[in-house]
Amino acid sequence: MSISNDECSNIALKLLSIFDYISYEILGGEEPEIFIRLNDPQKVKNIALGNVYYSNDYITKAKKKHDRDVKVLIEFFTKLNTNKERWDYIENYFLGKDVLCKSDEVIEQVGTVEMTKSIDKEKSHPTHQYKKWDDLDMFFDQNDHVIIDKIAELGVIIPEYLSTVLKKSDFGDSILMSWPSKNVLICQQDTEDYILSDFKKKGWTAYRIYEVDLNEIKALLK
Repeated sequence: MSISNDECSNIALKLLSIFDYISYEILGGEEPEIFIRLNDPQKVKNIALGNVYYSNDYITKAKKKHDRDVKVLIEFFTKLNTNKERWDYIENYFLGKDVLCKSDEVIEQVGTVEMTKSIDKEKSHPTHQYKKWDDLDMFFDQNDHVIIDKIAELGVIIPEYLSTVLKKSDFGDSILMSWPSKNVLICQQDTEDYILSDFKKKGWTAYRIYEVDLNEIKALLK
């Protein structure tokens, strides 16, 4: 296949090789060629058809980091008006502060936005086929099980969705699991403050996974 001007094919080949679904090599010369071996074609087909749910933390985190870096630059070049604001912004950035989070901003709740209407159900991963928390073990990192097990012991109902995509928003990348009917979210531990603030503005209860208030979530998810 020709890849001289086909960036999409290049990206697809790299991603498939990362997942260990294929191996390939590019041979130089006047007519370069790519040889591809599918290790498990059926697995790739099932993922493409949506029959199997697959996620990769490394890729998800890389995308989140890229998206955040873009927002940091957009903020710097388009939202700051004076040299003082720019220098303060640079100083806060290198001091490790979250420059995208307005810490002194008061969150004004103008009414709860129903999460069920905000979810893109076709792109989210529902859990209606699972009956208990143990059925979800495969979807969580080993480190997350410390908290997951505690939540399960409280008798909390299993989440309605795992990976949850929000309409017209990329904040869904941060959501580890959700209960839309209760407006409750549990997010990745590295979720930015401004994302949690946005969820709160909508009237949703959102936690980072290692910061879950167990007593509160037990009451919310009876």
